[in-house]
Amino acid sequence: MIIEECFEDRRTERSCFTSQALHLQLKQVSMSFDLDAMVLSDDKGNLWSSSHFNGDIEGLALSLAGMGELSDSEGFCQIQGPARPVMFKKFKVQKATLYLAAQGGRSDFRPALSRAAVGVERILDELS
Repeated sequence: MIIEECFEDRRTERSCFTSQALHLQLKQVSMSFDLDAMVLSDDKGNLWSSSHFNGDIEGLALSLAGMGELSDSEGFCQIQGPARPVMFKKFKVQKATLYLAAQGGRSDFRPALSRAAVGVERILDELS
């Protein structure tokens, strides 16, 4: 069972470039959980990476600026986006406060956001 879970979480595409590795991580999680989009941004709303590249993504990242105080004890917060529900997860990697946001038709994005956060932490920790 544990071995199956490890292989299930492995990405099929990889990159040695951080920006591309982050994009591939978000893209894979987004596809696995059938989400419209995922974004990674900092606490100022700067877009670090996304699962898709379109105009709505930057707006989703900007909407997360200053939302951290709304998150629960695990870092999650659900908000209503312009068209679909949005949930974000606030977490820290090294000294940076980051936000992962997922948008789609689901009511609970916690599993997707948690899986993506683990991947993002792994990718960014490899830099240090």
